[in-house]
Amino acid sequence: MPHRSKLCVLSPTPPTTPQTPARAATRSLARSSLPPRQRLSPSPENKTTVCTFCAGLSAFGVVFMTGLGVLIRHNYQFIGEWYEAEPGHGAPTGEQRDAASSNCFLVAGIYLGWVAFATGCVCVQSGRAKSR
Repeated sequence: MPHRSKLCVLSPTPPTTPQTPARAATRSLARSSLPPRQRLSPSPENKTTVCTFCAGLSAFGVVFMTGLGVLIRHNYQFIGEWYEAEPGHGAPTGEQRDAASSNCFLVAGIYLGWVAFATGCVCVQSGRAKSR
């Protein structure tokens, strides 16, 4: 006979939460007279705004990471101590600078991909908003 712990025993019915007036009011607001499709789906104008925000934030990431990669590659002294100090070296080695700057450029490329994706999203959603 298998051993059953007290934690593994499942009750036949899930516990219910008491119905409070605030919860009942929230449920009545959720059941509006709108059809289900309009209740659950945001408008294309809102989707365009979200896509524009995503594109703008990603464009900032491209500019920031590219700038950071250039500064690290040229060993700019005010970047900070981002490297693992090796004995006998007071500054980052050439290998460390190359690895860090190439990683910054890689991340900038990923952000650039998101800019392209979000810009496409803006175009599609604005076309849908105009067709309504």
